[in-house]
Amino acid sequence: MARQTKPLNNTEVKSAKATDRAVTLYDGDGLELQVTPSGSKLWRFRYYKPFTRKRAMISLGSYPSVSLAEARKLREDARLLLSKDVDPQEHKQAEQSRQKNATENYNRSTYLEQRKILMCWWGEFVETAATGKVMASEGARGLRIANG
Repeated sequence: MARQTKPLNNTEVKSAKATDRAVTLYDGDGLELQVTPSGSKLWRFRYYKPFTRKRAMISLGSYPSVSLAEARKLREDARLLLSKDVDPQEHKQAEQSRQKNATENYNRSTYLEQRKILMCWWGEFVETAATGKVMASEGARGLRIANG
């Protein structure tokens, strides 16, 4: 049977201090706050992986950027994933990878659109340069196109 722990409150979290080594405060259901000697406070969630049943830990953020209430919400989200046999750590990595791919795809499509416009302008510029009728305004137009 799991050991019963008294849930943390905001005062305990704010006033938590570490001495010469890290101190861990437990909130219950796997949520803990690690206080390091340097003074940083890190929220962590300990759990068992769904299929291997090995102990694992995921970081939820640092205090005060992640409050006690937010840390508890993140813990409940992770427990919900575990109830569906989804590893929260793998889910977090997959989500980050998905966001990175979406950003890369957006950047790639933006680059290709701008390149197409610039290549059209460059073709026109080269044609006019071949006839010797290049004007200073044409060069400035190309710079405006390139800079968006």
